[in-house]
Amino acid sequence: MSSVTESVVEKLSAKRPAVIYQSTAYGQSGREQLAKTFAELKLAPVLEESVAPTVNDLTPALLRAKAANADVIVLHLHAPSTVLAVRQARQLLQQTPRPRRYVGIDINREMVEWCRANLSPVDRNFQFHHHDVYSPTYGAHNTLRLAEPFPVEDHAFVQPTSWLDEYRRVFKLFEAHVK
Repeated sequence: MSSVTESVVEKLSAKRPAVIYQSTAYGQSGREQLAKTFAELKLAPVLEESVAPTVNDLTPALLRAKAANADVIVLHLHAPSTVLAVRQARQLLQQTPRPRRYVGIDINREMVEWCRANLSPVDRNFQFHHHDVYSPTYGAHNTLRLAEPFPVEDHAFVQPTSWLDEYRRVFKLFEAHVK
């Protein structure tokens, strides 16, 4: 089971997750893995929304998740879109009424700590969790090391199928080594 999905379902008691993912091969393969794990748990996302890496406003996707009555939103995005999501989470804090809950999970400890220090004090239902997986770029100080290195997109692959193969390989490693 995916450790992120496990956190969402088991630790956060999510029953109605929404998934917002990047429209790239990275995002699509992540969505496929999330969908597989949710299906194994007999839990169907109330929304699956693809967004382009160039998106400059996630509000429409967030509002669709809210309209679907999602109790948690799972983001599988590249770093710039994740930053946008955090920025817009801050804006959501100023809405009336506020979302019932917002949960962020990231491997970048500094980003999680900033969110905890600046967003969580405003509303205790806005929670941020560190996913302790080593990555040379985003999580060099993390402790959990996989049998194979965590991939970092360096855009070295030319063929789109190479990306898909790499992400399939990594998800198999997650399933085998991260419980």
